[in-house]
Amino acid sequence: NDESLTNNRIGSIPLERG
Repeated sequence: NDESLTNNRIGSIPLERG
């Protein structure tokens, strides 16, 4: 889920990095 990951990164602290 690239969209979810990007959204999370911009919205909050990145929980999953990679």
